[in-house]
Amino acid sequence: FLPAFESMVPFVTALVALDEDPLVRIASYLVDVSDPSTLEAEAPLAVEFRDLEFTTVPGRAVRVPMFRLRDAR
Repeated sequence: FLPAFESMVPFVTALVALDEDPLVRIASYLVDVSDPSTLEAEAPLAVEFRDLEFTTVPGRAVRVPMFRLRDAR
């Protein structure tokens, strides 16, 4: 569908509510998820800033917030 995301498939997306203001939501990725079927709504998350690169724009990256399960390290 979108060639720029092809190298990232499969991936897990999330709509993350912030503790500081639960009305604010961030659409992002969940990273380091070994089994997506075990994910639960309202699971505590931690933010990690990672470079996001696309094969359609070589040599360029943007640092974006991504999230992982808080106890997943």
